[in-house]
Amino acid sequence: MSGPDAAARQVPPALAACSILVVDDSATHRRIVASHLRQAGFRHLFMATDGRQALAMIDQHAPDLLLLDLAMPVLDGFDVCEALRRRPQYGDLPILVMTGLGSVENRLRALAVGASDVIQKPVYQAQLIAHAIIHLERRLLIRGLREFQERTATELAIARQMQEALLPDAHVICQIRNRYAIDMAALFKPSAELGGDLWGAWPVDASRVGIFIGDVSGHGTIAAIDTFRIHTIMTRNDFDRAEPGRFLSAVNDRLSGLLSPGQYVTMLYGVLDTRRDQFSYAAAGCPEPMLALPSIPLRGLDGSGLPLGITGGVQYPTRHAPFTPGSFLLLHSDAFPEARLRADGTLLGDERARTLAAQALAGRNPESAIASLSRTIADLGGEALDDDLTLICIGRPAAESGPAVSPACAGAAASRKRVLVVACTLSQRMTVKQAAGAVGLDADGAADLATAGCFLAAFDYDVLVMDLQLPPDERLELFRTIAGSGRQPRLILVGAPCEDVARLAVSLGLEVTATLPMPLDVPSLHEALVAGPVGRRRPSGPDIRGGVTTADLARALAEDEVTVGFQPQVSLSSGAVVGAEALVRWTSRQHGIVPTDMFLSLVAEGGATGALTDMTLRTAVAACAGWRARQPGMRVAVNLSAAALADASLPELIAGRLRDAGLPPEALVVEVSEADATACLPALTALHAVGCCVALEEFSSVSLRSIERLPAGMLKLGRVLVQQCATDASAMRLLTAAVAVGRAFGVQLAAVGVQNHAVEQALRAAGCDLAQGWLYGPALSVEAIGDALIRRS
Repeated sequence: MSGPDAAARQVPPALAACSILVVDDSATHRRIVASHLRQAGFRHLFMATDGRQALAMIDQHAPDLLLLDLAMPVLDGFDVCEALRRRPQYGDLPILVMTGLGSVENRLRALAVGASDVIQKPVYQAQLIAHAIIHLERRLLIRGLREFQERTATELAIARQMQEALLPDAHVICQIRNRYAIDMAALFKPSAELGGDLWGAWPVDASRVGIFIGDVSGHGTIAAIDTFRIHTIMTRNDFDRAEPGRFLSAVNDRLSGLLSPGQYVTMLYGVLDTRRDQFSYAAAGCPEPMLALPSIPLRGLDGSGLPLGITGGVQYPTRHAPFTPGSFLLLHSDAFPEARLRADGTLLGDERARTLAAQALAGRNPESAIASLSRTIADLGGEALDDDLTLICIGRPAAESGPAVSPACAGAAASRKRVLVVACTLSQRMTVKQAAGAVGLDADGAADLATAGCFLAAFDYDVLVMDLQLPPDERLELFRTIAGSGRQPRLILVGAPCEDVARLAVSLGLEVTATLPMPLDVPSLHEALVAGPVGRRRPSGPDIRGGVTTADLARALAEDEVTVGFQPQVSLSSGAVVGAEALVRWTSRQHGIVPTDMFLSLVAEGGATGALTDMTLRTAVAACAGWRARQPGMRVAVNLSAAALADASLPELIAGRLRDAGLPPEALVVEVSEADATACLPALTALHAVGCCVALEEFSSVSLRSIERLPAGMLKLGRVLVQQCATDASAMRLLTAAVAVGRAFGVQLAAVGVQNHAVEQALRAAGCDLAQGWLYGPALSVEAIGDALIRRS
């Protein structure tokens, strides 16, 4: 080939997959341009004859490149450019104008109204392909950068939430106030970047409370990771918390060699002794603590010392200061004295920081002093911070004023229940805290027996969540501590079921509410937290149902104690609610919420499978009929057991229920496990034949042979695989392979147990179709699903 088209080349595979819309009123020119593009390797081409048709097709196909003629009837190219640039979603769509209008004015006008580039007709292949490659590469680069920014922003937001979850919440502060007759307030204000600030407090004994404040050098992900390392070391080791110098030396020895290269930690750890009227502390290069005594103006204490993590073997001295009634102590991060003033750009400095602190404390309690100081810092330096700001103020009321118990704390203590989670891993403690917060409970986390003992000695707990991976001797000691305290929190055990542990707890007079498997599933945990006790499980008896009987079940079915909730199912491509899974729950008036596995075993034992199946189907299809009036295409999923599928009349029952509700068969999804599906193949084949969708559960364990043999229209990915895909590379590879298998067999892929946005993003990246889980909501009522349809539309 010679001439203008000699330089035309094949496009890279990534660009060949891009879609291109060609808009021209000339059929001849459309054919020529399409031929040039196809010869170069572009496969996804669309054609429009005028501007109005082009706008409609852009909304329908969302092309990656627009090739646009200027002179067209109905709506010309200038108007198309203006219309697209007015719509934010098309702000970066490349528009390559092809025109025979040769004047410079027309070219400049096209660029002014939003064209990305202009080429002159007649269009040569080499020129067209070169321009297309330039603009498509730029578009893919921008898209990749935007996706990276969105993913990074989401991950940073999650990391920040995890960081802030390490800090004591308002209820912990209230408990410390009430127990030690002190007043205490704290503020944590994060900067725009991830930082390394952390602080915490814990009871030491009846008259002493420990408190620490630290700051990891630098910002970003490395500083945040090191923050978690430090928190884990400080809370999971049996250091001497009563002696600050020894405590800080022990923490430093553990940190030495663990931190990222070049990283270090400034820290103060102190013990406030209300019996001896003393504040004892050890410092590792921290900002000076500020102390105000009743008759002495505010002054700075010595915060010098080698930062932690630089080298091991450092002995940190314990320093002492009086802390009599009427005294105030202010601990702060370096963002306070290093706040940059808007007026002249200088730093606030230690001296001016002390002056501002003294003014804030004058005649105020710690809570109002912290609020005043925060406002002053914002007024002087602006709301945007270069570093995390942490302020902790502790005051001892004068002897005649009595204990510092604020009304807010007293109300919170009286009205809110509290959970203690004793778990080996941070992720378990975080999961329990989030689930507790969702149902209005406050939660504390302990990583070891020593920390748990301190919490139990200081506070009353209604629920104790215990990790069964704790060493046996620690489990025994923990149970003995609870039993000896005279309190009786309900126990939720987490891990593989262990009757020996349950018997041990019951033998000590403790109450076991539930045993939950790992990994923790938020809906199950939520159910266990809000449930009342199922009943005391006696070690001598074989009955593990706590007195719940088949007669109770029969009465429950007759009196509508058994209800159906619906968990929304969301399209990962559009974000719309496209279906819901029916979940059957039994809330007994006598026994509270009955665990699902116990409930289902009673159904099988009592011969109630048929009645439960009919009630579930009737409720589910009626609900779906109402939803489809708002959103056509909605589906409802019902999980059927092998006993239900073995009933020869089931297909006829389902067909009748669908007819009564006016629903087409495709509106119903029948969910079944692989083992049950294999045993009940005739029933599933009949349901598939009439148009119902069959979904195989726990796809991660389903064999390829089963998928080929069974009439499946949907595969449901197992919870373990789903919950690990965002953090485990091997799980992500398995997920991607599972999606590829689903595509090969022409079935939809649905993920179960989606609990956070990181997992949602991983599923979307892998190409999964649908998702359901705690992220989108627990089991909801029929009306709540309808409201969700309205919100998401």
